[in-house]
Amino acid sequence: ELVRLANNIQELLYNASDICHDRSVKFLMARAKDGFLEKLNSNEFVALSRLMEGFILDTEQICGRKSMSLRGALQSQANRFVNRFHEERKTKLSLLLDNERWKQAEVPAEFQDLVDSVSDGRISLPEKKPAATEERKPTEFLIVEGQKYATVGTVLLLIRIILEYCQCVDNIPSITTDMLTRLSDLLKYFNSRSCQLVLGAGALQVVGLKTITTKNLALSSRCLQLIVHYIPIIRAHFEARLQPKQFSMLRHFDHITKDYHDHIAEISAKLVAIMDSLFDKLLSKVMIYGNNYTLSKLQLKGSLCTV
Repeated sequence: ELVRLANNIQELLYNASDICHDRSVKFLMARAKDGFLEKLNSNEFVALSRLMEGFILDTEQICGRKSMSLRGALQSQANRFVNRFHEERKTKLSLLLDNERWKQAEVPAEFQDLVDSVSDGRISLPEKKPAATEERKPTEFLIVEGQKYATVGTVLLLIRIILEYCQCVDNIPSITTDMLTRLSDLLKYFNSRSCQLVLGAGALQVVGLKTITTKNLALSSRCLQLIVHYIPIIRAHFEARLQPKQFSMLRHFDHITKDYHDHIAEISAKLVAIMDSLFDKLLSKVMIYGNNYTLSKLQLKGSLCTV
């Protein structure tokens, strides 16, 4: 009799849990249809996700059985959130790149603090702080682990965007694989679009630059090197949050690193070609005399290379 009573109570708990979850699903779907969830920003969606995840875990602990209906509905909304999150940031990056003039930007103190935080092992955005009584002046270079990086405004904002992706997977672990795929897409987009604009001279039409200078090329290369510096850090961040069977997804970062290195090598080759052409033009006009002999162009170029 006691066993039968316990079974009946357990069945009541199952039914109560199922009813709660089913009604929660209906409420969630109703708010999704009226566009309410689309209006939530990242922090608000994270708060909602955590609240619902806590409710799911509490009810599962009470009744001793997993319920997939509410968890599935939450995952569906999380997937939609990931798509919206990524499209917003990719669109923002596209607009930034299409307005970038590829001139060295000053580095506001908040961005230096951001990269210092990453160097200290904190892969997240800092909490907003009250305005300081004395504002720190921007600096000429971004200092990353003792290295100076000349950079452009777009890349400073890209670093912040990358950290937003990393923070999202901490806040909502169930979207880790989707976020990894989207972040890979964002990094590939920056590489290909910056190549079109600078190495491919697309910025001449897009933002009206008169010419692509060696400074533009060198700055583009340095920006790529900065992102390459962070790829292993990003990779480790995601690896720590993946299941072992998902580790194959990390190959995306290896492919991206290779693409960036190839791009950097192309810029270097372009710079060498430009300098070689300049030397040819200069040396064709120069004759060096002394002690009854003349240095040939080939000899002089060899001497300069040795130096």
